Amino acid sequence: MNNEKLSQMYSLATERMHQLISELYEDLHKDNGEPKDTEAQVILETSKVIRALRSEIDLIKTSVIEYYESNSR
Repeated sequence: MNNEKLSQMYSLATERMHQLISELYEDLHKDNGEPKDTEAQVILETSKVIRALRSEIDLIKTSVIEYYESNSR
């Protein structure tokens, strides 16, 4: 993997993280625009985002590992 590809992987992961956060804001509101106000609703929405963010962070980590392995030979 070269520098450009590593940068592309970072971009992909962080763009998806931005999208997840934007969607979280929307998901924390009811269809009528009122904020969800029960603990269970908020925990459900945030838990989904945490799992997805961890996946994107893993992509960043594995990308740099792959970059290092392919360039340390």
